[in-house]
Amino acid sequence: MGGVARIMKTIHETVDVVIAGGGTAGHVAALQAARAGIKTAVIEAGTMLGGTMTAGGVYIPNHFFNTKGPVVLGIAWELYKKSKEIEGLPIPDYQKRRPVENPGYYSYINVPIYAAIAEEEALKAGIRDFPQAFSFDNPV
Repeated sequence: MGGVARIMKTIHETVDVVIAGGGTAGHVAALQAARAGIKTAVIEAGTMLGGTMTAGGVYIPNHFFNTKGPVVLGIAWELYKKSKEIEGLPIPDYQKRRPVENPGYYSYINVPIYAAIAEEEALKAGIRDFPQAFSFDNPV
């Protein structure tokens, strides 16, 4: 007979909004909603918030700046700045293009530090985080 046993846990929560995926955009959307007072849950298939930029190995999340000024700010910038402060590293001068090994204006993150900050902020905001969850039923 052989086969793989499936262990499923059913969780019943009442929330105002469910963010499907705590990835690059999802964890920021969840933080925004929760900080606005909305009871928020994140359903995440992976083991940490941040998606491809943490668990996926793409530790260069985006271009926060270009030569003309800011491109992305808000919560994403807040988390990036906190990660740099914890590392004790300055935020690069994004007005200047950096060397060949770092093409363009990319923003490197330290994955464990960034992921820990994202989780900490989610807890502070009251977000219900369901890691390694792949689906949910909506009885409504």
